Amino acid sequence: MGNCKYCGEKAGLLSSAHKECQEAHRVATTSVVALVESGLRSSDPNSGLKRGVDELAASGRVKLPEVRDLIVGAMARWIDEALSDHVLSEEEEKRLTQFTEIFNIEIEDLDRLGYRKKLVKGLILRDLSEGRIPKRFTLTGSTMPISLAKGETMIFGFDDVEGHKVHTRSHYVGGTRGASIRVMRGVYLRSSGFRGERVQTNELQSIGKGYLIVTTKHVFFYGSEIVRIPLKKIVGVQPYADGIGIFREGQNAKPMFFNINDPFYAANLPATA
Repeated sequence: MGNCKYCGEKAGLLSSAHKECQEAHRVATTSVVALVESGLRSSDPNSGLKRGVDELAASGRVKLPEVRDLIVGAMARWIDEALSDHVLSEEEEKRLTQFTEIFNIEIEDLDRLGYRKKLVKGLILRDLSEGRIPKRFTLTGSTMPISLAKGETMIFGFDDVEGHKVHTRSHYVGGTRGASIRVMRGVYLRSSGFRGERVQTNELQSIGKGYLIVTTKHVFFYGSEIVRIPLKKIVGVQPYADGIGIFREGQNAKPMFFNINDPFYAANLPATA
């Protein structure tokens, strides 16, 4: 005879829960999520919200760890919605802070779902769009791979980035090697050949994996080659599905490409810095 995992009473042979307890739990969890999501959209979430969540959880015997997971999951979905424009506004930041205080949510709770970095990115773009130099990112690790100039500040860094530069190859088409003509025994005349038309083709050449770092003055790539691109020399940044292309001014300047996990964000940093 099994016991109900919700109320603890006997549930019957080979059963782990009463149907009515299971249904009450389902209704309670659904209602908790709906209430939290409604509160996140409210202009003034308050402590009464927590009381409502506690009452719903008690009605369906929803345990505290599960309630916490439901709240964090609802907050994560709200963050995705708030960052649909890639910027976390002051109002959105304030509301998120209120929620963390009401439900005693730590940044580590959100970080387990990967949302700490998302929030930092949204705040950095807001700072840049409002003309402020962001100081929200610190490169992890024991050593800084680049040396910053006086007055230069690091904005953001990406690791495990593969860099590519454009390499031009030349070959000739339509040429001849010439022919040897025998005029007498042991004597040959060779007609001259020509190399034909020169054709150039561009191909991407990997320069290894490493860090891509955006500062207030440069874009740095630190891999098997070290590349420094002044922001003032960048004429365009193009996001692609799996990376970005950086286009520089100058008649002979060739674009560079970087495989990166958040192309849109990466493309906007040099544009707004």
